[in-house]
Parts: sequence; structure tokens; C-alpha cells
Amino acid sequence: MSKRTTQATKRLLPPDPAPANYFLDRGFSDLGATAKHSLKATADDAVDLLRRAKGWLSATSDSILIRLAAAALFTCAGAVVAVFGPAIVLVLALLHAVAVAAGAAPQGIAAAAVGALDAAGARRRGVRGLCPVCKAPFTLPGYRCPSCGAIHYRLRPNKHGVLHHTCRCGQKLPCTRFGSNVPLTGGASFKRADLQAVCTNPAAPHPVEGTEARAVCIALAGARSTGKTAFLNAAAYGIMRQAAPARGLFATCGTGPAALRERALLADYAAGEVSLTAESTDPSQPTAAPFTFRLEGPGLDPARIVHLMDVAGEAFVANAEHERQLHYGFADGVVLMIDPMSIPQVGDALRRRLGMVDAAGVGAEDPNRVLAALVAKMQDAAETPAGSPLTVPLAVVLGKIDQAGLARFFDADAQRALLARDASLSPADAHDALCRAFLADHGMGNFLNAVDARFKTARFFACSAIGHARGSGPYAPVGVAEPLDWILRQSDPALAKALALAAPVAAASSAAAAAPAAPTRAA
Repeated sequence: MSKRTTQATKRLLPPDPAPANYFLDRGFSDLGATAKHSLKATADDAVDLLRRAKGWLSATSDSILIRLAAAALFTCAGAVVAVFGPAIVLVLALLHAVAVAAGAAPQGIAAAAVGALDAAGARRRGVRGLCPVCKAPFTLPGYRCPSCGAIHYRLRPNKHGVLHHTCRCGQKLPCTRFGSNVPLTGGASFKRADLQAVCTNPAAPHPVEGTEARAVCIALAGARSTGKTAFLNAAAYGIMRQAAPARGLFATCGTGPAALRERALLADYAAGEVSLTAESTDPSQPTAAPFTFRLEGPGLDPARIVHLMDVAGEAFVANAEHERQLHYGFADGVVLMIDPMSIPQVGDALRRRLGMVDAAGVGAEDPNRVLAALVAKMQDAAETPAGSPLTVPLAVVLGKIDQAGLARFFDADAQRALLARDASLSPADAHDALCRAFLADHGMGNFLNAVDARFKTARFFACSAIGHARGSGPYAPVGVAEPLDWILRQSDPALAKALALAAPVAAASSAAAAAPAAPTRAA
């Protein structure tokens, strides 16, 4: 979202329900209105006196001497009012302004100092939020008053208060991350982070996560049946149920729709299934479906709100969404899923080796078209000129390597052979080179050139999100952690260190190669 759009949205926000300090809000405006009214009244009086002088000159009922004397008197009076009236008004206004400034200065300075300290702390800690429904970032959301439910969109040190704002219902709300207040009804004190947060979209104040936290957005891209949702399931499960507990972190998914999505994910993971992302045609519903969870614990200050954004493949490639995919513009990274069987040369050579289940889920869209759609969406979201390199890190992931003997192109033996030819490569660089070589050897040179030309930072990976044919048992993901770890190491090193997701690429690839064939796979 551009800075101009952000400012326009702020202007649309309703007035804050907390009363403002008189000196910081109405003091100078009232003074200006009073001074303006007084100057106008003075000018009207001067004009009236001069008009009466003119009236005496044109009168015929009195002698000429009386008329001249009266006209001179009213003329002098008008001149005195015209000269000294504004001067007196300006002097009184100046004295009033000094009094207002004396009342405003202490609170203004305090609000500026405390606000700057609070904002600097938020920037240092990387606090930022993201509404996965509106695809809009925010520094601070709106906050609901716990007593009356009124929404305070400007709950920070300002004209409404330095340390707290007083809601219209009388409830005091902390307006800094380190302040606290007590509920009107009594009980334990609460901080700003404890209040219910709402989106800063004034037309739809729906609840959001991210209060006093840092949003981490990893966007998935790809056509239908490329494995995006399976990758999301494996990534979310790996972080929430494996990496986080092992590192002493706490992962929570919230309540309501988030809890329902988590239960569906766990059911799919246990069964080795995938619930396809539905293509929504309802303009009131988002076309990108987020899976959101919170991470907190040692090494994470502030807490992280992780958004894994998935888009229905049909809408993605056809550009049929009824909303702009703004999250591509500020995502921490994008994972572009490619089904190797959608590459003509690979499909022609290996598709006959697929079992019935795998064959039914082959992605058929040309990867070059998918890449073009992604670039167009990212340029639109970031509002960058056509042809400008995109700065968001791109992980190109060749999925489903458990199928049709694909693992041999990326396994430990292939990596050892490459390292024998070039010992200067790291294991990660060798894996990237193997993926690039696979694409180049199968007629995807233009695709590689387009990725390097349009993205400043890109790396290639191979993985199997399920690890076997669908429905053949619980997920056994291979290579899912590496793309996530690579993205996080660039955008959020502290989170990458706290999770320590990546295992050696060679070991992961060899695991895929050694995995037994699924019962449904053809001999």
C-alpha cells in the first residue's frame, strides 16, 4: 500500500471517542475564531462610524456648522476604531496565545517525547501488523474499549493523552506499550496489548492479530495442483508442532475460524490429504486464504504473527481475483510452487510412471505463464514500474519430488557428484545449482532467465510436502523447511535463529530418495 493510500485511509477514520485536551485541540482554533470575529466586528464598527459621518454631511435639518462638527467627530471616531481596534485585538490575542501555549507546551512536549520513545521502541523491535483479509499493513491497529466497545484508532501519545486516553464511557486506556490501567469494574490491570485489536480499515473493523507483535508474511504462489496447500500444511505443522516446541517457543492459533482451520490442517496432515483452496466468487470474501498463528518465547521480542497466504490456483493464473493481492508487495518472501510434471519435457518422459492418485493431481499450467502472473501481481501490489526488479525474496520450489523417480536429480549422490566437480559450493548452493540444472536440461532456460531478470534475490529448491502419494498415511515432508529458513534468514534473522528450521539439504534429499514407494504407485 502506497504512502498516499495510507494517508487517505487515515483521513477516513472516524473521530476518536476519547476527548482531547482543550489546549492541544481547540485552544488555538478557538483563539483564531475569536480573533477573526473581533477583527470583523471592529471593521464593521469603523465602517458604521464612517457611514454616519457621511450621513451628517448629507443631512439638511441642521446648520452647516453642526453637520460639519458631527461628521468630523464620527470620522475621527471611525479612524480611531479602524487603527486602534485591530491593534487591541491583536495584543489581546497575543496574550491569549501565550496563555494557551503555556497550557499546551507541557503536554505537547510530553506527548511528543513519550510518543517518539514508544515509536522508536516499536521500530527497533520491528513491530508491524498485517490484516490478512484487507491485505493491508499497519503499525498500530484500532483498539476496542473493554467497557463500551468503542474503537480507538489513535491509541498513542497525542492530544488525547500522554500515558492514557479516557474513553467516552470513562474507562482509561493505556496508549503506550509499557503503560497499564485498571478496568472500571475492577480486577487485574491491563496493557494496550491486552485489548482487542481491529483492522484499520474504517469500512470493516474486523478483529486482527498483531497487537504489539511483528507480522511475518510468506506468500504462496502457483497454479492449481502444484502443491501449495500441501506445502502450507507441512510448513505450518513443522513450525507449530515440531520446531517451536523443540526450541522452547509457544505456538498458538487463536479461536474461531483460526481454530477451525488448524483442526482441518491437523486432520489433513494425519491422513496425508489436501483440502484444496476454494476459488471464491463472493466479492465480500477474500480470495487469498491465510493460515495465521502466533509465535512467542525465548529470542522473540516482539512476538511474531506468522501469515502463510494461499491463493486458489485457478484465480491466480487467470487473474480472476476480485481483490488486489496486496500482500505480495510487502511479503517477507514468496514461495512459487512448480509441479515438475507441468514441464512438457518432464511430463512427456515421466508421467507414465505415476500412480493413479498422483496422476490425478498433476498441475497442467505452463510455469512460464505462472511466473508472468506472479510478476504482474507483485508489481501491482508494490506499485513498481513494469520491468523494475522485484526486491521480495523468491523461493522457486519444485514440488512432488517423491514421484516418478524425481528425487534422483536432487539427492545426496547428485550433490556429491556436483561438489566433486566444484568443491567451492556450499551444500545449499549445490542444491540450488541442481534445481537450476534440472530446469535448464528440460527446456526451461527462458524461465530461469526470467526469474534472474525480474527478481533481485531468488533461490531454487526441491521438496515433497506430503512425502508420498496422497492418502497413503501421515505427511512425511522432505525439503519444506529449507525454503522457509532461507526466506526468514533474509527478512527476520532472529526468527530464523529461534526456529532453526533448516536441516542439511543432502540429508533431506536422500530421505526422499530412500522413501518406499506408495502402494498406489505404478511399478
